Amino acid sequence: MYFNQLEKANLFIQNNGNGITIDTNGYVGFNTIYPKQKIHVVDHNILISHSSVRAPGVTNGAILFGDETSPDCTHGAWGIEYVDSQNEGYGLNFFKPWSTCNTNPGNYKLFLADNGNIGIGTNNPLAKLSVDGNICAKEVRVSLSGSPCWPDYVFAQDYDLMKIGDLRSYVQQNRHLPGVPSAAEVEENGVELGATTEILLQKIEEMTLYILQLEERVQQLENGKGGMR
Repeated sequence: MYFNQLEKANLFIQNNGNGITIDTNGYVGFNTIYPKQKIHVVDHNILISHSSVRAPGVTNGAILFGDETSPDCTHGAWGIEYVDSQNEGYGLNFFKPWSTCNTNPGNYKLFLADNGNIGIGTNNPLAKLSVDGNICAKEVRVSLSGSPCWPDYVFAQDYDLMKIGDLRSYVQQNRHLPGVPSAAEVEENGVELGATTEILLQKIEEMTLYILQLEERVQQLENGKGGMR
């Protein structure tokens, strides 16, 4: 069954003033008689949902993008769908459909969770951005806040610098610098880039103070004014 309008004129299907318009260019308008694109919706939403659990290769409830002229890409090159199950996750899944023309098909190429977190390669992002894989960037900027957020306090006159003997004992007993996470802690919790950078700078500044103290004692020895303690 099909509708065929022989005259060159817009086709209107309306009910109570609202409806569908198909103009002479083939543009379809919903709630407008002047569609500006192939599909033009005015003052309403577009809802796409599915009633069955999606298995690999099933495309119900998805928006698909790709070259429709390719016989091997009937599902398109990319797809977007909403998933809402414990296995699939809860949010928008950007995936590459399973078809012979697609290289590296699969789910969660990008995942926007219901809580606003973003995942790459994962459907359970535990932070604002979770990446299951490598990250390559020209620059990474970490903004720190709070007081103190940067260890300039090390150079304050009243800074309590650990004595060399105490530092030696601590390192011999713990096998890492004071204030620095141990290898076991890093293996379990990972590394926080901002906090770790702050800690490393603190240790560099403390090492600078030790070097300055050593230089002062060397000068005293050379001048015959004292010895190292």
